[in-house]
Amino acid sequence: MPWQRAYEEGKKTEFIGSAYWYYNEKRATEYLYTSYPLTSEVSHFYHLDSIPFKFNSYADLKPFRLLINKGLTYPKTLWQAIKEYEIEVMEATYTTKNLQFLLRQRADIVVLDEQTEREYAKALSNSEVKRLVRQPKPAFVNQGFLLINQHNEKYVALFNNALQTLISNKPYLAQYQENCSAISTQ
Repeated sequence: MPWQRAYEEGKKTEFIGSAYWYYNEKRATEYLYTSYPLTSEVSHFYHLDSIPFKFNSYADLKPFRLLINKGLTYPKTLWQAIKEYEIEVMEATYTTKNLQFLLRQRADIVVLDEQTEREYAKALSNSEVKRLVRQPKPAFVNQGFLLINQHNEKYVALFNNALQTLISNKPYLAQYQENCSAISTQ
């Protein structure tokens, strides 16, 4: 389901919560955040090789159409730059369409985390993948958290304690990190 719907559904009593979400102040008033993030994600700007874009700061986005996704969280600094530099923004509901928007030239630049881009690129032809450029400098880094709804407060402590137990287990943590490294290089 779309992110925004998952967020609203997660507030209902029949659910414990919703995962995973980046921190923002509004969410902190509607949900309880767990102490530890589930993810740490590096996001980059992507564009076609025909677009003369070099990312040093958000001001560099000014002459381009930036595609963002409804329901996703972007840093305040990006929103401020969009307003300050009057960056043209397009909104899409599903991130699965982001690369297609680029290839059809309906947007000039999209922002995706590395893992998401890798997965979506699998559905593209080799010639389409070759047209995509990832800016080397990250657009931003976010951490994703499990949100527990206010009807199920007891699960916050249960989750935090269980995760702390896992993190404290050095052999387990080493094996987990090794597996994560192996997956990220595939």
